[in-house]
Amino acid sequence: MDVEVAKRTVTRFLKWEYSWLSLIIVATLALHLMVVARPNEPLFDEIYYVKDARVILQQHITERTEHPPLGKLAIAGGILVIGDSPVGWRIPSILFGTAGVVFLYLTCRNLKMSRRGSSLAAFILATENLYFVHTGIAMLDIFTVSFMLLSFWLYTRRSYPLSMVGGALSALAKLTGVFSGFVIVIHWLIGRRDRRIHFAAGLILAPLSFMLLYAAFEAAIWHRLIDFINSIEYMLTQTGSLTFVTAAHVSMSRPWEWIFNLEIMPYWYGPHYIGLVSFSVWALIVPLMVYMTYKAIFKKNTAALFVIAWFIGTWFIWVPLDIVTDRVTFIFYFLPTVPAFCLGLGMVFDEMIGYWQRHKKAKLKVAPAIAPPEPPAQIDESLSENIQAEVMHETGTPASDSSPTPLPEPPPPVPSAEIPIPLAVAKPAPPAVTTETPPVEAPHRWYRKGKLQWAAISFVFLFFAVHIATFIIVAPPLNNWHIENWFK
Repeated sequence: MDVEVAKRTVTRFLKWEYSWLSLIIVATLALHLMVVARPNEPLFDEIYYVKDARVILQQHITERTEHPPLGKLAIAGGILVIGDSPVGWRIPSILFGTAGVVFLYLTCRNLKMSRRGSSLAAFILATENLYFVHTGIAMLDIFTVSFMLLSFWLYTRRSYPLSMVGGALSALAKLTGVFSGFVIVIHWLIGRRDRRIHFAAGLILAPLSFMLLYAAFEAAIWHRLIDFINSIEYMLTQTGSLTFVTAAHVSMSRPWEWIFNLEIMPYWYGPHYIGLVSFSVWALIVPLMVYMTYKAIFKKNTAALFVIAWFIGTWFIWVPLDIVTDRVTFIFYFLPTVPAFCLGLGMVFDEMIGYWQRHKKAKLKVAPAIAPPEPPAQIDESLSENIQAEVMHETGTPASDSSPTPLPEPPPPVPSAEIPIPLAVAKPAPPAVTTETPPVEAPHRWYRKGKLQWAAISFVFLFFAVHIATFIIVAPPLNNWHIENWFK
């Protein structure tokens, strides 16, 4: 009885909308918690943000004035609630990064992607190296991306004013969050143009909510009201001062290098944290965007159009900005664009799996069995009676006799021209049914279709094999290789 109850429970769980998403969230949370305290000292840019969080809590000021306040407050909140320890520093990032995976799944569903495709996109993002690493460390970027994903989820459910507030929160964590607004505007202008009053209200609400919340968050840090207009101007000045001429960092890179070079930026060793877009995702960026362009233009696919808008609004915009300002950039600036690729890959792999399921190798059609022969034609009874009456008239035999009589002698043959003898006419037989075998498609065509079908599913398996292998080799929880030799 218990076994049957367990089977029903498992079956009901697997049919639940969020079953696979729940498994992904639980598994990745467990992996993050495995290494949340390793190392037990600040790594990479944590040395700046953890120190600033301590200053915020102790002195009620901030030393990192080049960044907005929300991300810094999140790290400080973790220290305040949990304690000044690696767990306290990193738990906020883990929670926000995990929430971002949920928002991506919900965004996929709002874009009419299937449950399977949405789950695949969520899995790829949760195990993508650059996203996984930033989900587990106390830096500002994961807060920006998480609020950006929240904004996109609200936008795809047509809550335009709230989506703009989400974009403002993204920019309040780090200024690059303003790119979320570009994505929404591009997609709305090309693919929607609905609820124009609500959308216009959202465009007004975005900067207004940014300024008001900026003032509120700064007041939470300083414990007093400040001139937030001058603070924003000073922040923008500091942000633009770091250029390729003034900076001298070994890992700085140009935006186009993020796509055409596999950029690797070491964060820490033992366990090693590496700023690296998973090879499985990076290798497919160019063909994926070509296919998304085809789907958006010729198939009018709204999810593909959103991927294109996302790509333009968070990556392509860096190209003119970098050329004009010469602003120094790093590979982790690519993080806001990575979920777009995960969404597109989830859609593509869902189509490949569906193609494999719909076009299984067909068998040659078997010719239908030969139809049974028609029964012999039956003589019409009324016609038979007329024939019998005419014969009786000629021979003088009564039409009917209760007693049996011998059969009359057959009359002598008479020429047909003198006495026409009516012949028994049978019912006309129905038209013959043709039993020709329908044309069978040539075997070589089925063979080619089978090859494409198996090539599609094999590519899906190959991708996930490489993706999981990359995660095992590079991601902090599962590795113990001394890869610092790669960077010598």
